[in-house]
This record gives sequence, C-alpha cells and structure tokens, in this order.
Amino acid sequence: PPSPPPPSPPPADEGEYSIGADSCADRGQLPISGDQECRDAAAALNININALSVYTQASWPPAGCVSEPDTNEFYINALGSEGRSCSSQFQCICKAPSPSPPSPPPPSPPPADEGEYSIGADSCADRGQLPISGDQECRDAAAALNININALSVYTQASWPPAGCVSEPDTNEFYINALGSEGRSCSSQFQCICKAPSPSPPSPPPP
Repeated sequence: PPSPPPPSPPPADEGEYSIGADSCADRGQLPISGDQECRDAAAALNININALSVYTQASWPPAGCVSEPDTNEFYINALGSEGRSCSSQFQCICKAPSPSPPSPPPPSPPPADEGEYSIGADSCADRGQLPISGDQECRDAAAALNININALSVYTQASWPPAGCVSEPDTNEFYINALGSEGRSCSSQFQCICKAPSPSPPSPPPP
C-alpha cells in the first residue's frame, strides 16, 4: 500500500499570528506596526520574506504588515494612505491581543479552628482524636465546623446515639453529651464530632 503522507508540521506560534483577507478588527486581533514584529510574524506563518520583494512604509497597501502573494511582494509598516483595505490581494497579518491576567481568586475564609475539631463516620479513636463530653465544648465544636445548631433539634444526654457530641444530618438532629447507652457506634447516620488531643508540653531543657 502507498505510504501515508507525512503529517503537516504544526504552525509556528499557532493562534498568535494570522493572515487573511479580513481586517484585524474583524478577526478580533490587532494590526502589526513594528518592523521586527512584522518579520517575526512572517516567520511564524512560514512566509519566507527573503524570497519576496520587501517594501517598508509603502503607501498603496492597507496599513500594517501585509503580504501580496500574487506579486510576491511583502509590506512592512505599510502606511495605508491610499485607503485600501485587507483583501485576497492584500492579505493582512495580525496578532492576537495579549491575554488579560486572570483575576486572583477571592481569598478563602480561614476555616474555624481547622484541625482542632472534626466530624465523620469514624470513631474518635480511629481518627487519633478524643470524644467531646462537655456541653459548651460541643456547641463550640459545632460552630467551628459551621454547623448551625439553632436550626436543628438539639437533645442533651440522649440514650440512643453513640456517646459524645453527635450530629444526625438526615434528621436535622444534634446530640450534646449523648450517653451512648444503646451501644451504637459512629456512622454515616450518627456522625461523631471529635477534638484533637492537646499537644504535649515541650520537654524541659536538660539542666
């Protein structure tokens, strides 16, 4: 079978420069006025201007960086003083506008007491943390975890959840100082809130 044709080389600087019969504005691009940038754009578009007749500041083409393939002529910094527009005869070379720098994302609010409290289906021991038994600390932990207990049904010393400070999101119920007397464990239904252990005090320096 015949060999497949070789793949076309990727265009240099694809998207940065373009050439065509439309004006740069119609393409959403900008005209090129500088001498060196016009030469760079020609090279990126695989136009060998060394093989063409090159004119600088010519009056008859449209303004900018222009190629006239039919006559093998190339115009750098053309003046456009005769009022011609980009066309299939005078093909204008344009450049993509510089991208606007992305807006910085808004700063994330710092999580309340990040790492001090956690909520989940694992037991506190499995997380390397401690259960919470005090009424106020359970409320503080809920606030730190963005749980609005004022919008929930709150029970104190309930027997049916696992022991400790527990949230039951499915029923919008919250348990403070639950007794755990029915033997239930932390789960996706009963989500236990735990606290990080206090860091050990530093060892005193040797005498």
